[in-house]
Amino acid sequence: MFKSMITMAMISAATPIASASVLPNPVSEGYSQTETQTCEPVTMRLYFQNGDAVLSTSAHRVIKEMSVQLEGCRIADVDLVATVSDARSAEDAAELGRDRLAMVASVLRDEGLLTRIATGRIEHSAPGQSLPMTRRVDVTLSATGRALS
Repeated sequence: MFKSMITMAMISAATPIASASVLPNPVSEGYSQTETQTCEPVTMRLYFQNGDAVLSTSAHRVIKEMSVQLEGCRIADVDLVATVSDARSAEDAAELGRDRLAMVASVLRDEGLLTRIATGRIEHSAPGQSLPMTRRVDVTLSATGRALS
């Protein structure tokens, strides 16, 4: 009797497996999602060390990421605004601001984001307020449509 109960349990357990529907074959090709890219204006803020016009590694990385994000877009306008508070005089601030604008423009050009002369201006903050937020260049890239090939 025990043997017949085990056999009966095995048959009833195997029944649902035998009547299961057949699954379709898996897709043999890889799935790739189409990415939609929009070409919208991008603004970034690049900070500088006190009294210096050299971009940090992280600033280079931010510019590279923006370059990748805007790949295939046409850059219509580039607006650069240097904010300088770490200079002793207005003349020093103007020189440091020009150096920072030139440095940023050079890196943007190397990344293919600057193809013509950009709009640039320098804002001088009161000396003695040399916080990182007052030692920066704000970059606005106006991207439109696709790049012309």
